[in-house]
Amino acid sequence: MHRALGGHKRKSYQAAQFCARCIKAKSHTDSKPQVNRPEQRDGDPISGASSVAPPERDPFDYLRGRRLKTHDGPWNSSNMHMLSRALSAHLSIAPAQRTRVLPGFHQVSGNDAIPEHLLCDDGADARYSPGPDWKFRVWAGGQMAFNVPWTRLDMASTVLPNELVLATRVIGDLNSDHAKVKVTIGRSYFSELHGGNFPAITEKKYLFFMRSIPPSLQSVDIQRRFQPPANPFHVETMTPSSTLLFRFSALTMNDHKIHLDTEYTRRVYGIPKLLVQGPLTGVLMLEVLRKALYIYGKEQTGFQDRSLVVTYFNYKNIMPLFVDEKITIACRKIDGRGPARFGDNTPTETWRVWIQKGEGDNATVAVKGDAVVSLD
Repeated sequence: MHRALGGHKRKSYQAAQFCARCIKAKSHTDSKPQVNRPEQRDGDPISGASSVAPPERDPFDYLRGRRLKTHDGPWNSSNMHMLSRALSAHLSIAPAQRTRVLPGFHQVSGNDAIPEHLLCDDGADARYSPGPDWKFRVWAGGQMAFNVPWTRLDMASTVLPNELVLATRVIGDLNSDHAKVKVTIGRSYFSELHGGNFPAITEKKYLFFMRSIPPSLQSVDIQRRFQPPANPFHVETMTPSSTLLFRFSALTMNDHKIHLDTEYTRRVYGIPKLLVQGPLTGVLMLEVLRKALYIYGKEQTGFQDRSLVVTYFNYKNIMPLFVDEKITIACRKIDGRGPARFGDNTPTETWRVWIQKGEGDNATVAVKGDAVVSLD
């Protein structure tokens, strides 16, 4: 039996640091958001602390601060209801009020229909692409901070999304065919619940741009194995269908062909099957965790009518998930306490969430994540 939430000493909340680096602007619809730059380090010629040469300038730094168009207004409740219906064909969904913005569902709201001339050949958004030389892109993971619990976030409220490129980083030798460019995109949803001055949800998205597709993406065979955690508290097994991929792409206004066009994916990317969207994996993990917390809360005493909610979540894609490939989504409470939510003394717990594929000795973790959970 898992231990209930206890009165452990409060720690600093990871999401507080995350939010401190988020978008801040006096007017979220007209003013250009401020972008925090990295702090100056020892050896910077401006400080005069030493004669060490400064690091080489990122050739893609011009992308930083580039703002991406979003839509203001009420949450897209229609999209959220359709997403819930699409997921219910594959998962056992925990009960929730129909008017609430469930964790991860913010991704189907506030998105813009990108004009075709701003799309790359593969249908993906060209506005934050490092250039035509980096023609292949894949999702690497992300993190989310839920500053307003989903139990209090109503779909009818007005939200002001704000999105821009936060950072770029070259991984490997820039002149190598195997180099990657990591692009970090930040999105904040400013809610009228706080006068539009504080984000209800903040998110970071990580994408890799490449000149060539690595061998790990070119085969459905499992080439590396990462042992799944033992003794999961809750487990769900599903098979992402092409219908689910299509519906999620439509709801998120995502035209990337590697989720939609099998022939293109094989011919151009060299990938044998359609890839499951990275953001969809995050939603699947959050929904399975929400169901686990519902069950877990029923087993505990002293919670009264309070709900367990996710306040922070991060996940990393380790290997690809393919369409029509059976996967298992699982979670468990891990030892130790997560950092407390900033602004209150509610104790918290940390949960491990993962997606695994393969059977028996061939099973491996494909996506891993951690969540900080507290009582609403």
